[in-house]
Amino acid sequence: MMRSLTIDAVFDIETEAWDKFVLGGLLTRDGYREYRDPLALADDILAIRGNVWAHNGGRYDALWLAEILRRRGVRVQISLAGSRVTRMQVGGTVVRDSFEIGKHTSELQS
Repeated sequence: MMRSLTIDAVFDIETEAWDKFVLGGLLTRDGYREYRDPLALADDILAIRGNVWAHNGGRYDALWLAEILRRRGVRVQISLAGSRVTRMQVGGTVVRDSFEIGKHTSELQS
């Protein structure tokens, strides 16, 4: 039995010196939007009910979002594979790391 893989949105962030937010992008079914304000991007990600993917997000992008949520006092459910965040859920928003897809293709086919 083949399980489906849903993609409700994709996001990516760019930084300077690994710690200063410079630019973010969010692609949804409604189109693409760029962000200079990291909190606006975080708010729009959290407004999505479904799967929000970030490539290699488990090493950086999901950690960026988790830090914003920590500062806000928001509880988050996090799944890890070693030090990599593979899944992070806040309400109806599920942030996933697309890097993990290739490692688990057999799971998608079972």
